[in-house]
Amino acid sequence: MLEELSEGDKTLIDSCLKVYHQAKDDTSKIQAIEFIVEECWDEKVWPLYNYWVYEFVKHRLKTSNSKALKKSLAASVNNIGYLYDSRGQEKEALIYYGRCLKIQKKIGDKYGVATSYNNMGVLFNKQGQLKTAMDYHDRSLKIKMEIGDKQGIALSLNNMALIYKNQGQIKEALDFYARSLKMQEEFGYKLGIAMALNNMGRLYEDQGQLKEALDYQFKSMEIFKEIDDKSGLALSFNNIGSIYATEGQDKKAMNYYNRSLKMHEEIGDKHGIARALNNLSSIYESQGKVKEALVAYNKCLEIHEEIEDNFGISNSLHNIGSIYFEQNHIKDAMNYAQRSFEISNEIGSPWNIKNASSLLSQIYEQKGQGVKALEMYKLHIKMKDSINNEATQKASIRQQTKYEFEKAQIVKENEVKELARIEAEATGRRNNLQYSLIFLGILVLFGIVLSLGFIKVSPTIAEGIIFFAFLILF
Repeated sequence: MLEELSEGDKTLIDSCLKVYHQAKDDTSKIQAIEFIVEECWDEKVWPLYNYWVYEFVKHRLKTSNSKALKKSLAASVNNIGYLYDSRGQEKEALIYYGRCLKIQKKIGDKYGVATSYNNMGVLFNKQGQLKTAMDYHDRSLKIKMEIGDKQGIALSLNNMALIYKNQGQIKEALDFYARSLKMQEEFGYKLGIAMALNNMGRLYEDQGQLKEALDYQFKSMEIFKEIDDKSGLALSFNNIGSIYATEGQDKKAMNYYNRSLKMHEEIGDKHGIARALNNLSSIYESQGKVKEALVAYNKCLEIHEEIEDNFGISNSLHNIGSIYFEQNHIKDAMNYAQRSFEISNEIGSPWNIKNASSLLSQIYEQKGQGVKALEMYKLHIKMKDSINNEATQKASIRQQTKYEFEKAQIVKENEVKELARIEAEATGRRNNLQYSLIFLGILVLFGIVLSLGFIKVSPTIAEGIIFFAFLILF
């Protein structure tokens, strides 16, 4: 396994293990291994060292009540939760995040508590429990503001924006994304900048502003490449493919979807795999390849059910139901459409309700149930209007203009500061040169004064030279 590591990870592990073996106390040993866990990017290696920390600390805590040991235990428990989360095992992830939170509360670790609230909020959002997710992110944000964690505040704003988006509150989502992006840029956190750009791109795509969406996604993709973030890069590939698909450029869309799928499979991200499969299915469907589309949609549904992603389940059910409706399999279409509609209402997502109600309206119309068809159609229009109305479009444009202006102001302020710094340095160098010349001149004059004892000059000239020397000095 170690042979497969990058040179950077090999060097990191070797250095940390040397520190570990030379360490004479438990704290130093744990810190050495924790550094591997935090800095090693290999998905097979760091969990092994994290498990070692977990077992080692648990054993030591049997005979100690050390706060430092408990903090290390919380960190290792959190990492186990993250591992389950990344594999799509959300129930297990939530259990470990909860255990971590309990430890952090006991030892009064506010930073850790805020992080756990954030992680749990992200999980609840994935499961479609939007109110609960927002509550946890709000708790996290309040603590981060209390302790002055600016990077954490920016992350919370980003996560809360995503929930607003899922609820169809576009103006609020844009506002929170822009605030998050501005903070990330102020302290140069590249991962945060990339994620904020990515999310804003998705929001503009939902509003039909494809040019702006593509611009944000490409900016995001370049940063993910720069920092070698495969998960983020796979997400960018997917979102770029989605925009090209909307524009009808199927060849480009398929290229980016396949790149996204390959990278998600490489890192074992089930959410990402399902997303890429769903998007590939939609291309197959648009090209008339119904069998391929249905197979891929069903694979996608299986993954969404496995990881309990209610948004994904609702979407997959709708897509499968749509294909059955097109093939005139009305009974099967109704079954899938009703299940999609029920889940959509449970999670309160306007997008999912819009799609499910539209399909149900068509099915009821086909069955000759006009009253129900009209009811579903009205609901479809209501959800569509709540997502993409004229006021929302204007808010989007205003927010973008506001953000670009504020960004320009920050750049201008930084340029002014830089010019002031350069000018101050130039003035300092000039002053130093002048002072040096003056000091040298004084030394020369006093040298002349001292030499008067050896050179015959009149008393009047000698007094004049001495007076002039003291005049310059003072």
